Amino acid sequence: CSAQQVPGLDENIPYLINFGPKAKLSYGDDDNKQAFFFVLPSTYNKPFFIRVFDPEIGGKNDEIINAADTKMKYTLFGGKGIYSGTKGNNAPLVSETFSGDVLFDKTFDATSTYDDKWYSLGPVNPGEGEYVKEFDGYVFKVLAQGESGDDGNCYRYYLSSKSSENIAIPGANAFTYEYTVRLHDSNKEVSHLYPFVDSKVIKLKQHNFDLDGACSMQLFSKSKFGVKSVTSGDSNWQSSLHTVTKEEKESCMDVQIINNKTGVAKNNNVVLYITNQYGEYLPFMAVPIGDYTPKKKVSVKPVK
Repeated sequence: CSAQQVPGLDENIPYLINFGPKAKLSYGDDDNKQAFFFVLPSTYNKPFFIRVFDPEIGGKNDEIINAADTKMKYTLFGGKGIYSGTKGNNAPLVSETFSGDVLFDKTFDATSTYDDKWYSLGPVNPGEGEYVKEFDGYVFKVLAQGESGDDGNCYRYYLSSKSSENIAIPGANAFTYEYTVRLHDSNKEVSHLYPFVDSKVIKLKQHNFDLDGACSMQLFSKSKFGVKSVTSGDSNWQSSLHTVTKEEKESCMDVQIINNKTGVAKNNNVVLYITNQYGEYLPFMAVPIGDYTPKKKVSVKPVK
């Protein structure tokens, strides 16, 4: 598979979003930070870049609360343990720390230089990451964290072989254990999340925060056809438990989210994560892995 853009094209999610530490929880960000892992195939041996779209906080894509007074820091990590030390019950908590070797970092404020533009972290040598046998590749981590203020920063990533343009690296992938995202306003757009279900998962529990009441969530897989999942409503956490079948293992599941009424959930920011029966976190893949397609065609129809 090849995953370059984060959120991925198949996910149809407009932006990642994080707020400054003074933001209210009702804005839709529970901890003001977010970690993403990028995997480079072992066969790739040239320098690469992690490009950040619209990294500043104050432009047309951002959510400004009164005055734009927020700073956001992006840190790129390599080194041993950045992935292998994060798996399990505390995956998001551990991954969202300054663990690993700092390769590059950059802090942005409301200065408009990179408003609606790209900034590149790099160049990076693939060998500076952690080699992970299960991926047959080198893993790197990018942590975005609000350092001051209360504004919301909408941004995206792209893993590129060039610093000045988005050039895909075949065989690369990206994932996170906890998503904080901005959803579409329109009820004509369906957003997708692709959690990977490994062979030991027999039950999964989806958790969501501040998924406003105008939205609905449904699960699709080889054996699930639009199974409804509980949504949290404004400023709340909610969860629901789902049984995993044999057909769903070693593959991604398709979690679909949609606005049921246009305009009701405008600027809907939400936090999502999924755990297994042991409380271990499942990774969300930027591009789905395996055959997650239902055996019969089922679509989510918006409520008019």
